[in-house]
Amino acid sequence: MDETRINEERTRSEEGEINKEINQFLLEKLRELGKKADFILYKHNEVIIGKIRNNNFFPSIDFSEKYIKEMRVFNKKGEIHIWRYNEEFYYRLRIDEEGDKTNVYDEEHIIWGEKVEQKENSTLLKEKRGTNIELPYKISDSDLPIKYKVRNYFTYDNNGLIKFFDARLLYFMKANEEVLSE
Repeated sequence: MDETRINEERTRSEEGEINKEINQFLLEKLRELGKKADFILYKHNEVIIGKIRNNNFFPSIDFSEKYIKEMRVFNKKGEIHIWRYNEEFYYRLRIDEEGDKTNVYDEEHIIWGEKVEQKENSTLLKEKRGTNIELPYKISDSDLPIKYKVRNYFTYDNNGLIKFFDARLLYFMKANEEVLSE
């Protein structure tokens, strides 16, 4: 368990702030994280995993807000988390190494996929059972299993018990722990 400094901004979007154009809102907030980030967009009808490079989204996506449930834009520095609650959007911007000290615990999770199928600008992780997952990176079978890293934030209550208060995504990586960052 490590200790890090975190800075967090959590708020309900001002009238129209996110709704004006979700992609423009993200690009404005992304300035605090840097020019490179990955994202996961959860819609009612699909989940899209992609990347943002120099203010461009790969794959290009439709930000029709009526279908958006949640989105996470993340890199090693921090995360922008947008979610819908009662037809309003809220967001949280968390940046590590700034602000108050807290305890963190990083963990790895394996993504389903036992073989790959190359596409033009992405790779499809295929599995005998379940859903195929498309990642915006070139990956080979020898890179499997693909993982993602999650940072958990916690503190201790008055009784000394761990009190979890947030988590965020950091990055995708190959089996050898090399970060996917094309």
